[in-house]
Amino acid sequence: MKEARISKKEFNVIAACLAKWTNPILVDVWHLYGGLVFSHAYERAALEIVDNKVRINVNPKCWKRWSKYKKTFIVAHELLHGIFCHWLIPDDVDREWTNIAQDIQVNEYINSHWPALTLGLSKSEELHATVENVFKNYSGGIPRDKNYPYYYELMQRCLK
Repeated sequence: MKEARISKKEFNVIAACLAKWTNPILVDVWHLYGGLVFSHAYERAALEIVDNKVRINVNPKCWKRWSKYKKTFIVAHELLHGIFCHWLIPDDVDREWTNIAQDIQVNEYINSHWPALTLGLSKSEELHATVENVFKNYSGGIPRDKNYPYYYELMQRCLK
């Protein structure tokens, strides 16, 4: 069975938005690995490696209701997971907490390098996994430029 994929027109809209709001390198990555398929297997979106290629899986119901801003953010967010090699997860860590820590790293990177990428998001589309949202009142002294193992360890210490 053939997988449902993003249309060429929508692919180009996302590419234009990435060019406007991010970096030419991310546009190149989108063109190189711009595999986006629709799958009900995911709640929202997820990155996976298939046949040695990065592919973004998106729930079609979510994609349909998201604005072009949210779609572009999701693509950039998932591509950054690939760029940061977030599929390489040690066996001795909790995958759910690791995913949250990875999302913090990606979202903080976006906030500091490409803030325009989040400007068009509606209140319901705003970022949830950020230092401020995860660590709440303790977020003031936490750096925003660390890798996911840093945020993972910090969350683990907070849980103890």
